Amino acid sequence: MAGSDSAQLHTFTFDKETELKDAGAITSSAAAQVDGSDKILDLGDAYVQGSAIFDISDIEFGDADETYEIQLQFSDSADFSTGSPNTHVVSFPLGDARNGMTDQVTAGRKVVPFNNRYIDANGAVKNFRYMRAYTVCGGTTPSINYSAYVVKPVA
Repeated sequence: MAGSDSAQLHTFTFDKETELKDAGAITSSAAAQVDGSDKILDLGDAYVQGSAIFDISDIEFGDADETYEIQLQFSDSADFSTGSPNTHVVSFPLGDARNGMTDQVTAGRKVVPFNNRYIDANGAVKNFRYMRAYTVCGGTTPSINYSAYVVKPVA
């Protein structure tokens, strides 16, 4: 799912409780953090629909082999690890230097709509309770700096 640049003119209300990532460079694949700790939002048991706002301030393509992808991950486990075979991922690529992407192309605001509903192969509907952002970096010296938070759905 691709992020939208059309929401750059919108303003959004920031709520510290829905912050997914604060500013700080990421140089390897990792879960997003706030105040130095992995940040996991508890969405509760209900169906939740919203938008994730990603304000990307810096993204490097110095070695021409860097790749970046941000994922919104949803799980039924608060720690996203053991006992959680059910994980739903919404992802969007930010850039791939091997395909000519540059920081001028990918820096700025990205808005990604999401919901926490998942329908498994048997048709069972599940609302995942937990959500986090995860950054996937590749290449010789990747470095990306962004902040992220959740808002009501963007119309």
